[in-house]
Amino acid sequence: MNAERLLAHYDRIADAPDAIARLRRLILDLAVRGKLIQQDAADEPVAKLYQNELRALDQPSNWRVLNFGKFCDIEGGNQPPKSQFISEPREGYVQLFQIRDLGERGVPTYIPIGSARSLSKEGDILIGRYGASVGKVFWAQTGAYNVAMAKFIWPHDALVPSFAFLLLKSDFLQGPLAQATRSAQAGFNKGDLAAINFPLPPIAEQRRIVAKVDELMALCDQLEAARTARETTRDRLAASSLARLNTPDPETFQTDARFALNALPVLTTRADQIKQLRQTILNLAVRGKLVPQDPNDEPALDFDRALPNGIERPFEIPSSWQWSRLHALGNLRGGGTPSKARDDFWNGNIPWVSPKDMKRDYLDSAQMNITEAAIGGSAANLIDAGSVLFVVRGMILAHSFPVGVTRVSLAINQDMKALTLKKSEMAEFVLRALKGMKPQMLNRVQRSSHGTCRLEGSDYSDFLVPIPPLAEQFRIIAKVDALMALCDRLEASLNNTATTRRRLLDALLAEALEPVGALTKAAAE
Repeated sequence: MNAERLLAHYDRIADAPDAIARLRRLILDLAVRGKLIQQDAADEPVAKLYQNELRALDQPSNWRVLNFGKFCDIEGGNQPPKSQFISEPREGYVQLFQIRDLGERGVPTYIPIGSARSLSKEGDILIGRYGASVGKVFWAQTGAYNVAMAKFIWPHDALVPSFAFLLLKSDFLQGPLAQATRSAQAGFNKGDLAAINFPLPPIAEQRRIVAKVDELMALCDQLEAARTARETTRDRLAASSLARLNTPDPETFQTDARFALNALPVLTTRADQIKQLRQTILNLAVRGKLVPQDPNDEPALDFDRALPNGIERPFEIPSSWQWSRLHALGNLRGGGTPSKARDDFWNGNIPWVSPKDMKRDYLDSAQMNITEAAIGGSAANLIDAGSVLFVVRGMILAHSFPVGVTRVSLAINQDMKALTLKKSEMAEFVLRALKGMKPQMLNRVQRSSHGTCRLEGSDYSDFLVPIPPLAEQFRIIAKVDALMALCDRLEASLNNTATTRRRLLDALLAEALEPVGALTKAAAE
């Protein structure tokens, strides 16, 4: 085993998402190929009976090959009718184990012992045979097992049970099963296993291999626990930094913001954390915390002079800003779906935007187009370029509030609304403001009895939006864009780092699997 470089570089690959899982697979692979521990020439090989004529395996000289088709078997379970099931133990009944019972969500089920076609006992090994559990390997318990599992039957004079368990979890079984279950069949049968050749160490070495695997898997458990603790600490620090910014303290805000911007690139290690950072930037922008106010700016326009004083404001804003209900900022319009029976309404040159198109900030195209005839002959309206679009109905409102600005004239469907602003130059700020106030808008989302999410007319038309002076709006837009570009770079850096870690991990694992002699020869060449 050439694992020295793997261990030397472990710190560089430890944060790769699948590093520990792949390390476990490496340990298992090395174990069943005779590369985990040194062989002892004094170990007596298993009986010649188990020597396969086809020595296709790269294995130590005192190992043998066990052919599944000749020396092993599986015994399938059965599924008695549910009318025979009871939930409490009773004389003459035996527990029926299902896949779920071998995990953490077991629900005891008992059947008449005469209905159990196959029985298992402690020390037997079961293999998942169908569905998502194909190839999963379990230690059996005393009872019966259902049709979704099969019992592995092997010659006990050739295989120690715990080593047999390792073999079944290794690629020697899992590889052929993966090939077998790629076809239309639901699972595998005996024929799929017949050609499998298992490597077969001496009995004494099997026990030493199992002991070494147990030792190394315990080390993996420790590494996993350490990584979890490290990620938890990092998550708490990142969450704490973002929380201070989302609920800013005027006296400490500048210090908190400086700390967050310096520390978050180090603390942020996942894409979801960058998503939170983006939302925090927008949240600060709509509260007037992102750029300083300039007393020389012209005051903010008061679009909503009829706004009642008693309406509760979502949060505090600078004194030079104004609040306005959304409907006071411009003209709110809806959309509709032209008749699908009218061929002359479809495949034109006017984008017809629906919620599924709302995956970007700027809209100049859609998955479907309509014609000018549809504009004149249906509920579809032509929306001006520079309008702000948002979704008012759909399951996406359960977690997101899609907003965008139109770059061309287009139409929308009935699940959308468009706001054509009185001051078109405010579209960029309103876009960012509505994105920043996503939590407040989502609080207004209503759910029907069958789960559909929607915003009613007053839910969005009376929604309060903070309006800064126009000059400050432009400064906020520039600052938001600069910080979003920083998030883009941070995200790209994370992706590059993850790719580098993954490639290094691939290289180190491949090297660890190479025989020492092969590496020495390659180095000499």
